Amino acid sequence: IRLCNVPKMLGLVKKEASAWAPEAFLVSFKLETNHNILQAKAAGALKKYGVDVVVANNLQTYKDMVHLTRASCETVDIQVPEEVRGDADTEILVEGITSATLRRQPDEQDLEPTLVAELEKLHDAYL
Repeated sequence: IRLCNVPKMLGLVKKEASAWAPEAFLVSFKLETNHNILQAKAAGALKKYGVDVVVANNLQTYKDMVHLTRASCETVDIQVPEEVRGDADTEILVEGITSATLRRQPDEQDLEPTLVAELEKLHDAYL
């Protein structure tokens, strides 16, 4: 098998001038191994690709906890450093976002039903 890098297409869905679906509710996923860069990477996806929400989680806790990261409002620009390195040893702070944490409850087998229900609420509010 030979693999090649390909460009990300997320920006073409709703952000670019020739967007495929400019009115779509767009969800992106971000998985990181370093919790210090997670919110910065999620904010970067919001800003760069124009997604509405990023489901962000850490590899170590991905089955138990996710963060739903969104722009705090349309009038405030998201401020995130240009370069976010994976070896950051302190949390990289960003402005212009809000994040809600969802946790798997002890009586729940999976986090996915809770995540889907919350995304449905956000989608309904978007409409």
